[in-house]
Amino acid sequence: MDRAACLTAVLCAFVCLPARAEGRDWRFGVQGSLGAASGDLKDTTRGNPSLDLGGFAQRPVREDDQVRFRLDGLFFSAAHRTGTGSTAGVAWTRRLDTRVQGWSLGAEYLFGHPFGLARLRAGGGVAAVRWTVDSTSTLDIPGAGTVVEASRPA
Repeated sequence: MDRAACLTAVLCAFVCLPARAEGRDWRFGVQGSLGAASGDLKDTTRGNPSLDLGGFAQRPVREDDQVRFRLDGLFFSAAHRTGTGSTAGVAWTRRLDTRVQGWSLGAEYLFGHPFGLARLRAGGGVAAVRWTVDSTSTLDIPGAGTVVEASRPA
């Protein structure tokens, strides 16, 4: 498990602790889900499923309305591609390893019980998302050597 996944697990465990302050109605929770990529992200991740883990804190604002703050981590399993070819009669093999993950920090305003439905909430929110893509390309040319090029976010 990489550092980002460990950080998310620790954060989720922390927000699960009873952290209710005096006179405040804060509620804490965690969520998890599996997702599927589409479009260019599906091409990059080879269609592998993702794991989404996150934590949230919410507080009543007025009547049944609530404000919710959340942090989510989205993790795709590594994708591997291998290709072969030849140039000027020299055979080569190329391997591309890619790992994609994203972090989201956001806030939502939830309206309580719209249309009189007791278990339904509707609302809107904003979030900042940071995607990272780690790639390593390995080119192996027999008799000439191996070239490794890595791209890691700063």
